[in-house]
Order: sequence, then structure tokens, then C-alpha cells
Amino acid sequence: MEERPLEYGGALFIGRQGPLSAEGVAAVVAKYAAWSRLEGVTPHVLRHTFSYSYLENNSNDLVALADILGHSDLNTTRIYTKRRLSDLQAGAERVQFF
Repeated sequence: MEERPLEYGGALFIGRQGPLSAEGVAAVVAKYAAWSRLEGVTPHVLRHTFSYSYLENNSNDLVALADILGHSDLNTTRIYTKRRLSDLQAGAERVQFF
């Protein structure tokens, strides 16, 4: 990004013929997910996974995450503060009854 910040209007993902569309990015993600034998991987899933991981590793810095994601309203970003079912299950399994 530092090498060509203004080229292609600041687009992050550049293909052979210029900036990738949303569909182009999805096709690249699908290609490598299939190659890796991973199911259910989409750009949307990657965005959510990044967001949850970011908050876990950055002291729940919701303001910075909102900036990264391009959200103008913190309420939009607040969804990532809710625990995922897998987190709740892992917590429940750590409970010792006796």
C-alpha cells in the first residue's frame, strides 16, 4: 500500500486488469478455500473472524476496530463484542462442578 497509495484509487486488491470487484475478491477467496479444503470461507466470514480476533487481542478497542472496518457508528461495530456460540461452549466446558 505504501508503494502505490493513489494508484487505482487506493484499491487494496489489484488483479491483472486492475482493481478487483467484490465478486473478484470472493472468487479468489473461494479458490484458495477450495484448494485448502475449507468449507464456508467467504470474505464476510474472514471479516468477522478478523474482527473478533482483533478485539480479543487489542483490549476490546472498539473505536479502533470501527475505524479499520470503516464504520461511522459504534453501534454497528458493537456486534463483535457479543460472544460467539463456540466461545460460550468452551467457557461452559471449563466449569468444574465438584
